[in-house]
Amino acid sequence: MTEQDAGVALFGVPSQHGIVLSAEAAEGREGVAGAAGSFSNGGGRLLGAIRVHLIFWGSTWNALPPPTPTVGECTNAVLTILASDYMNSLSQYGVGHGSLGSVTVVADAVGGSPASPPNPFTDDDVWGLVEHLRAAGRIPAGDIGNTGQGLYLVVMPTGVAASNPGVIGEHSYYWFGSPATNVPFAWVTQNSLDLFSEVFSHELVEACTDPEGTGWTSVTACGTGHGGWCEIGDVCQGDTARVNGVLVQRYWSNSDARCVVPDDAKVQQDNKDHKDRKDVKDHKDHKDWPDTKRPPKENKDAKDGAKDKESHKEIKDGGKEKELERPGPAGDAVSQLRALVQQLDALITELAAGAGGSPGSARQAGGQTGGNGGAASFIEPAERPYVGAT
Repeated sequence: MTEQDAGVALFGVPSQHGIVLSAEAAEGREGVAGAAGSFSNGGGRLLGAIRVHLIFWGSTWNALPPPTPTVGECTNAVLTILASDYMNSLSQYGVGHGSLGSVTVVADAVGGSPASPPNPFTDDDVWGLVEHLRAAGRIPAGDIGNTGQGLYLVVMPTGVAASNPGVIGEHSYYWFGSPATNVPFAWVTQNSLDLFSEVFSHELVEACTDPEGTGWTSVTACGTGHGGWCEIGDVCQGDTARVNGVLVQRYWSNSDARCVVPDDAKVQQDNKDHKDRKDVKDHKDHKDWPDTKRPPKENKDAKDGAKDKESHKEIKDGGKEKELERPGPAGDAVSQLRALVQQLDALITELAAGAGGSPGSARQAGGQTGGNGGAASFIEPAERPYVGAT
């Protein structure tokens, strides 16, 4: 542990790290055979929604002609991996998909870090660069914190190697301040795009599942002489596949008891079996449903609703018929008057017939006060009310 700024801030790194060995250094080691069932969660921090911040260190990255691989090619490989299904099988470890947070090219001195990395470089050189960039506001700091999701990954130029022989990639964390704030970081070396993406994918899955050496690890799976945290990428080193054209390393799956990427046939079959079991259960739950795919109650409600609608229609139609029998307020006034006259005529005819007269004489008598031409009066004189003297 060192002091800086008269003890205002304290810095440090753990004594052990998650490492990636070169093919030569990894040759002959024990591995997968002892891995089954040996990875367990120590209860420590995970990066369940990791955000990768790429830092390309050195003026070589800005050279003309550009280096091979370029900043753009490496960045595109990272984006492809993060956007693919490569991380799907990490869900068993409580980890989801990740995203790219930022890309920074460092070609000038910052703080106590030089414009280009020393060759060979140390872990202190790497975490020191990340801290100097953070303090100078040169990298996004929103993902830094004990619950942050940031991984700050330094990419070395071609030809630059680590001081630790045989190690071509590493992830760990450093802390600063009091109380301490932990910052996960990593570095990779490369001499081709394939080597870059292979080492990056190894560090990606391990930094997610064990950023501080307290997450998913094993004490036996990596055998002897590994030299770092034993993590889910270590037992699968050298076992590669291509995902959307980008070379990646497989990682250990407890649920499959083997090294996998989600495109592997066994993983795809397991996913299919899981889906089929779910589909069978869904079919059983809904086997009584009609072809409309609606639940029985919904269909009953719909049927009852249809009956209600039909009944409503009949009532409405009956209302229409009743309305047709009832004359309207204006246009039927004349018809009503005519009907009334016809009824009156019928009544007069009936009365006249009973008195032996004609309909015409009866109507006439009904409109007169006295007899005329021998016609019988509608009301006899003796029945007429008294109206006073004249």
